[in-house]
Amino acid sequence: MLDSAVGQNLTPEQQANTNRTLSIGYVVYEGFTPLDVWGPMELIFQLSNVRNMTLAVISHKKGPVNARSPPHGVGHDPEIGAADYSHMVNPQIVATHTFDDAPHLDVIVVPGGAGYFRLVEETENTIMEDFLARRTPDADYVASVCIGSVILARAGILEGRRATTNKAAWTWSTNHNHGKNITWVPSARWVQDGKIWTSSGVAAGIDMMWAFLRHVYGPILDTVVNSIEYTPHTDADWDPFSVLFKVPGASQNQSQVKECDAPLPTT
Repeated sequence: MLDSAVGQNLTPEQQANTNRTLSIGYVVYEGFTPLDVWGPMELIFQLSNVRNMTLAVISHKKGPVNARSPPHGVGHDPEIGAADYSHMVNPQIVATHTFDDAPHLDVIVVPGGAGYFRLVEETENTIMEDFLARRTPDADYVASVCIGSVILARAGILEGRRATTNKAAWTWSTNHNHGKNITWVPSARWVQDGKIWTSSGVAAGIDMMWAFLRHVYGPILDTVVNSIEYTPHTDADWDPFSVLFKVPGASQNQSQVKECDAPLPTT
């Protein structure tokens, strides 16, 4: 049983969370990155076997939401060229709520995805950012994966905070037009600043979710990751991808790159 690994030395926060039902909401949009959603959600799913949780998937409308992004024209940015994704496969997730009827949320999770480049182009479409700005004060925790941190920035949630984001899209993601007074951390697998958690790109979201849920519930998370045969990176500062993508100000600790088979050369 997963629960057998739980020790008695829980913090008051962990004990309180263990004794309540946590309402979790994923905010998604057309063109979300599948692993940004389902990677961290696997940990939530497994943990829900022994901890009380509810899950809402929130989007612009109820029903299937495409992971395949609509075409976008961010061709002016050297990191992110204009793209048409119509040839790609299209996994979907089902939105259970809209931004108008979402329930109270204790935890809000925001993934990244190429579809957000399209939403940024639609300058009048701020429904998602408005929802996040409205709901964040009442949430206990807010987490983003990859360029989901840009969504938080554009909602004003990262003002005065430290955060990180996708290293391959660093220049675009950290553009001051997305938000002011943000301390972007160039070398980080994930960053916690108070109740706000942000991760680096895609797969880093799984490691962040391990750290986040361990913060929320305690060492039971170690048993969860063992049960799915996953070894998380437990050091929030581990970030060889900031070296690979030549992020300005990144740690030049090349030993991080040598410690793993990836990242592989890009040429």
